[in-house]
Amino acid sequence: MLAILIFLGFLTLVLWYISIVWLSSWNKFLLFTILNVVVISAYVYYIIFADPNFIGDDPYGLGRIFWLLLFLTAHVFLVFVFAFFQRKQLQRKSPN
Repeated sequence: MLAILIFLGFLTLVLWYISIVWLSSWNKFLLFTILNVVVISAYVYYIIFADPNFIGDDPYGLGRIFWLLLFLTAHVFLVFVFAFFQRKQLQRKSPN
């Protein structure tokens, strides 16, 4: 189980890095980055400080850690998919 978590963490970092590289030439990259920081901050604030109903009874906080990692991984995956399609669109527009 620990190996799976480590693999998912590593995969998340790799997808995040690839997304940054692919989107770095996009003219709205700074705005996109700021928006993502705001959204991720909202995830973190809601999971850590609010009392989400979907976690239930969580005396040790492991559920919060799981949901936080799940939200962050899902967010990075969705941004990776967006970066893939945005990269394809940028390649079509740029004259090579």
